[in-house]
Amino acid sequence: MIQKVLHRYRELFIYSGIAILIGVVVGSLMGVFGNLLYAIRTFRDLYILYLLPFLPLAGYLIIWLYEKFSYESINGLSIVFKTGLGERNKIPKLLVPLIFIATLLTNFFGASAGREGAAVQIGSSTGYAIGQRFKLAPDKSMFVIIGLAAGFAGLFRTPLGATFFALEVMISGIMMYEALVPTLLSAYVAYFISGLFGLQRMRFSINKNLDPNYILNLDWTFILKLFLLALIFGIVGILFSHSLRFFKQKLKYFFPNPKKKMLYMSIFLAFSIFVLHAGRYAGAGDNLLYEVYHHGTIYWYDWLFKLLLTALTLAIGFHGGEVVPLFSIGSALGYVIAPLIGLPPSFVAALGLVAVFSSATNTMIAPILLAVEVFGPEYSMYFMIICCLAYAFHSHRSIYSAQERYHFFPDKIYTKDEYSE
Repeated sequence: MIQKVLHRYRELFIYSGIAILIGVVVGSLMGVFGNLLYAIRTFRDLYILYLLPFLPLAGYLIIWLYEKFSYESINGLSIVFKTGLGERNKIPKLLVPLIFIATLLTNFFGASAGREGAAVQIGSSTGYAIGQRFKLAPDKSMFVIIGLAAGFAGLFRTPLGATFFALEVMISGIMMYEALVPTLLSAYVAYFISGLFGLQRMRFSINKNLDPNYILNLDWTFILKLFLLALIFGIVGILFSHSLRFFKQKLKYFFPNPKKKMLYMSIFLAFSIFVLHAGRYAGAGDNLLYEVYHHGTIYWYDWLFKLLLTALTLAIGFHGGEVVPLFSIGSALGYVIAPLIGLPPSFVAALGLVAVFSSATNTMIAPILLAVEVFGPEYSMYFMIICCLAYAFHSHRSIYSAQERYHFFPDKIYTKDEYSE
């Protein structure tokens, strides 16, 4: 008995030591990557109208790079998930440089995509590569989870949200607690290391936009409003997932050749981004987040255009991620519907940010903790309620096609999302 306990703690100590190493390496990579993305975003915002005409060429270059060097790597997130679930025994070595370049090109030329997909792939691949160096066990999938958390935490600088996102995203309904301590360590180490590179925490304020005399009363009318909001945000998360799947299916049918699909559809994408407010919906959506939480200009249709253009961007074959666009979609929607139900716009925008993220990714604990890190702990009770309700309402459709889902009933324990590729 004592020997088993000692062996367990020895194993935990070794994994934790490796997790710290992964956090240092991935945090450094995210520091460089994040600064490059910031420089690109600054330049793109100034010259977006000059860059959009070159978007088709950038997309064509992305497809060419994948076909030339490692076409398998084009399904980067699916590879990461399948490796983490033990369905694969390796991650392509060229996945990291390819997703790095593809994400920079996508963001530089104004496609409507985020950046967390690259952070997750870079972190997971790096963690797995480091873990392979140690002869601990035949199953190295834990290092995928550890690296995933480090990538998310290093780029967004939200270590608690990143930790639980990594633990619950691969199998919805199950928390991989075996990896909790090393994953938490890698996330916090990556968080501190990327901070040394000058990356700022993702942080927004609700209070500065609230009337100081306004009081949120948790009465029955307020509870009903939360139920309504959760239903709306849950539906929007489903809409994003279905839109992404729908565009992928239709484009694959009409354009079997990936290069032709990219070339023709990116022309349409560039034209759409230009026509719709001259680049307002280019990039991840940081500009919309700034407008929402600084009482700028938000149109009632911002969330819808951002949703459709992001789904189209990713379906065409551009790379980056969905998380920041989901943040902007939820925030913009919450901001415009808040006056209709008599609640403060910034407060409902914050609820929308985390609830749409929860619904689209099929996670629940991670969005709650991320909300606490981004907005502060004062409204944590409301974040918990809205995420629980949105998770219950969203019908288990996920933007991650390789995500598995746990079922309570023993005859159907694990299933792929029915929309999985």
